[in-house]
Amino acid sequence: MVGECKVLEQCSTVWIIGDHIYSAKVLWVNYTTYDIHCDQDAMNPQTHCDAIVVSPETGPNAYPYWYAHVLGIFHAKVMHIGPKAQNCSA
Repeated sequence: MVGECKVLEQCSTVWIIGDHIYSAKVLWVNYTTYDIHCDQDAMNPQTHCDAIVVSPETGPNAYPYWYAHVLGIFHAKVMHIGPKAQNCSA
């Protein structure tokens, strides 16, 4: 129950501008390779896309990676209005 309250609290600090969420078929990701070159990869949920990212968790029992299966790709214009929000307008 406590975790659920925390999620609801965090969700109330994000506004979806215009109440629009868009679906996309492919997500293109730019990244740096192990030999310091720029590369690009595509994630497509229709091809059963899996992903791995470095975990932000720390501690003796923390696993260094998170694994994911991409179910869908969405984008929206959002605004963070929480207490830790920063003004990034130029």
